[in-house]
Amino acid sequence: MSNKDDNPENPKKEENLEKKTESEYNYLSDKGQEWRVSLVNGVRRNHLYEFLGTVFMRTLFFAGILLTQYGRESLKDPNIRKMFFDKKYRTGFSEGSIFQNPLYFPNKNGSSLTKLEARAGSWVSYDFKKPSTSKIGGKRKTGKLNSFLLDEIKDNPKELYTPDYTFDWFKFEHVYSLECPSMTYLEEHGLMEQKTYREAYQRMGKYEQYAQAIEVLGIAEKPVFQITPKGNSLIMLLGDGGDKVPKRKEVKKLVLADNKIY
Repeated sequence: MSNKDDNPENPKKEENLEKKTESEYNYLSDKGQEWRVSLVNGVRRNHLYEFLGTVFMRTLFFAGILLTQYGRESLKDPNIRKMFFDKKYRTGFSEGSIFQNPLYFPNKNGSSLTKLEARAGSWVSYDFKKPSTSKIGGKRKTGKLNSFLLDEIKDNPKELYTPDYTFDWFKFEHVYSLECPSMTYLEEHGLMEQKTYREAYQRMGKYEQYAQAIEVLGIAEKPVFQITPKGNSLIMLLGDGGDKVPKRKEVKKLVLADNKIY
């Protein structure tokens, strides 16, 4: 057999593995990740293990809430209490949410845009669809990217909507699909796509409302990342120690009236 036949695919295989490893943060080469995959697959094949794993995740979650002051304070929020009983409240950002650092997003009054900058390496997000009444998991957040590329939707096209209740914090194999990805990784897997501010706001039916602010700020053609239908509820931002500047100084608001900026 010729040398070509002896090792015909190894160079290509090595190259593909290297590229995939880089984009997936050593997902294939990390022994810990291999162990995680084996564990999750074992749990899926055994209903008893799946039940025990789910009980463990619930216990861990409840302990984190009840044994910390921050957790106990969060229970005052009715939406946090609902998380215990309804998995629809245990979801990530909605389809159409935007991400950038810094990010321009609608202010509370819906009259103009607010600019917020996060720490280096973090992101600012705004969820057009979530209610603004929740203190935790509300419309605007800052933090590090986290995602859940579940096996159930991994091969779906980005246009196929993932229902809000698909991901469940209390489901053992779902929690073990947690990743800390790059934005490029999310784009590669169809959970996120790059748009301009104009395109992103038009998609959510908000452009006419904020067109004047967008044009005056000169951000209409600037890039922003937006969650696809496939990425609905599967992307979160976990805290990075707070916003870059104190809350009372963190925003710069643009108020427009009669074509004047105040």
